[in-house]
Amino acid sequence: PVWARMWAVFAGPFANFLFAWVVLMALFTGGQQQIQPIIGEVLPDMPAASAGLESGDRILSVNGETIADWEMLRDRVGNSRGQANIVILRDNAQQSITIRPQVKDETDAIGTTRTVGRIGVTPTMEVETVPVPLLQVPVVAAQETWQLTAQTFRALANLASGKLHHSNLGGPIQIADVVNQSTEYGVYAVLMLMALISVNLGLLNLIPLPVLDGGHL
Repeated sequence: PVWARMWAVFAGPFANFLFAWVVLMALFTGGQQQIQPIIGEVLPDMPAASAGLESGDRILSVNGETIADWEMLRDRVGNSRGQANIVILRDNAQQSITIRPQVKDETDAIGTTRTVGRIGVTPTMEVETVPVPLLQVPVVAAQETWQLTAQTFRALANLASGKLHHSNLGGPIQIADVVNQSTEYGVYAVLMLMALISVNLGLLNLIPLPVLDGGHL
């Protein structure tokens, strides 16, 4: 019957998503790693340099919103239009700086182009492990699994539309090479990569092509 074939088709991808969730739960039990909002380099001829930001400055808030990590800083600055009020910590003293991000079109790693604000700073890559409450671990892992799934779906859509070049696809040799490189950054990076690969396989197997699970209804 059709329902049995549908279950057989979805069982494989479901197992991939479930595996990614379990891996992320195991990972977040030890905490979430976050890149700290500390400036490593100030790029010349950019708003940050003009405003007087310096290497070593810690960004505390943007427009009154507390900044927890670099990803949050990038997002808040990216969505800024007009002037932004940034509070920094320098030499154990807080300073308030007004800055106008440079608005530009930017294409990310999965081929999506959007208009963002940039001030011209890079992070120190200083990482802090933030504890996750035990009861929140399944929820945080599910949210991360969803984010990985959404990113992978957008990448596949951009590949299909030609926004992302097919050279970005990797076979077993490239995957092995990426895994080998990730080991240099520790267990956290390896487990995150395992979850990402599992999500990728789950989505790919839902594509209705004869050679994939999605083509077997």
